[in-house]
Amino acid sequence: MKKLLLILLLSLGLINSSNADSYKPGIKEYMEFKFTEAIEILSPLAAEGDDEAQLYLGVIYRNGDGVEVDNFKAFKFFKQSAEQGNAWSQKHLAWMYIDGKGVLKDYKQAKYWFQMAYANDDPWIREDAKAAWDELELWKY
Repeated sequence: MKKLLLILLLSLGLINSSNADSYKPGIKEYMEFKFTEAIEILSPLAAEGDDEAQLYLGVIYRNGDGVEVDNFKAFKFFKQSAEQGNAWSQKHLAWMYIDGKGVLKDYKQAKYWFQMAYANDDPWIREDAKAAWDELELWKY
């Protein structure tokens, strides 16, 4: 499953496997599946407001990478990062609102965060956010 996630991230262009040493501290460890080390490095960075560290901690806790799944922590980290404008976190946060994981289901909040993600310049995020937003509109949420 973790290899599948890595392949997905590679295919989406979120990561580039050609130069693993260029990753920020903590993210390199995450990409190497050293989750305990990643958490130790990313946690203080997230506490200082690093939106990328918050994003990766959200992913770690949502997926249960080296820890038990904790949707409440995942939601907290995605929200902190999303509020700083991180489009990946905005998209993850929207899905948490849809699924009711770590938070009560709230389709209006989901649409809001998809709209925020769509406002980003990243074409992958824009396409995914637009498709999800359109689906929510179709179902009249």
